[in-house]
Amino acid sequence: YIFSHYARDQKFVREYGKAFQRLGVDGRQYILPFVQRYCADHGLQFVGTLQNGDTNNYFPQVAHVFLVLDHGERVVLKENLRLHQDYSRLSGYSMEREILEVVSHDNIVRYLGNMYIEGIEFLKLAFIPGSTLERYVHPETLLPLEEVLKIIKTLAAVIAYLNSKNIISMDIKD
Repeated sequence: YIFSHYARDQKFVREYGKAFQRLGVDGRQYILPFVQRYCADHGLQFVGTLQNGDTNNYFPQVAHVFLVLDHGERVVLKENLRLHQDYSRLSGYSMEREILEVVSHDNIVRYLGNMYIEGIEFLKLAFIPGSTLERYVHPETLLPLEEVLKIIKTLAAVIAYLNSKNIISMDIKD
């Protein structure tokens, strides 16, 4: 919007201005009711929120993630945030969907498609039951060394698989 304004391109100023205003007016606080209504209208059963996204309308950093039942199968709807700056991409945008479309590995969530709800793209992902490792980060609850090594080997295998597909992740954390 800003670039089109300075370029004095009125067509793009109008087009992007509407989208920019919509973000500010509709806001991310309405994503939950949008998803609930979509589920009700399309034969999906809304189960709950797995992760609350942030409410920054213009520069969101945290995606909304929901659990729904699709014909009795648990699936995850994850907001496909096109982050405004992803330093691992020359384009500056996240490519999660594009990557998930071309990978197939037992330890990478299965991509089931995408959908748009009120103009917001959601990735439809297989549900993987389990829990995070968050509870094991305290000195009194650390995992045994054998379990830690098993997790590290699994992660290394996933990274090797991705590298074999010419996909390099620059977001690996300890």
